[in-house]
Amino acid sequence: MNKTSTTIDLNASPGDLNTDSDSDSDADQESVAAGLPLPGVTLRKARADIGISLEEIADKTGLSRRYLKALEEDDYDRLPGKVYIIGYLRRYSALVNVNSDEVLVAFEQSYREHKGVKSGGHGIELVREKFPRDKVLLVLGAGVALILIVVLMAFS
Repeated sequence: MNKTSTTIDLNASPGDLNTDSDSDSDADQESVAAGLPLPGVTLRKARADIGISLEEIADKTGLSRRYLKALEEDDYDRLPGKVYIIGYLRRYSALVNVNSDEVLVAFEQSYREHKGVKSGGHGIELVREKFPRDKVLLVLGAGVALILIVVLMAFS
């Protein structure tokens, strides 16, 4: 079996992506001109084009119908973590003969917007609230001091 490695450039413009299909429909051109189509839209359309039901996809992928519906609706809040979503998208893409690299690039863009993520120059950086280390250190220090006072009082 021949394995290849693919690098996904998250900063690539839609025109930089290679497509395997020769379809030049107006709808496809409009969605590319406006940006990448949402991954759920792409998968739902591919599923409809080959005439397969959501139940059949569920049977063949082993994913619940609820998760598949959430994928098609790009509703990431109803799905487990990002790593799982990526795996689900790969499985679904393979089943409906869609280039998973394109779906994943669209997913990264959509997920960033959905979860409040900034794109850095070399990857993705989550926007998080700063961990209140000062408060933790203060509480920890007070706890240690209290224990020392109790121990000193016990031995005096």
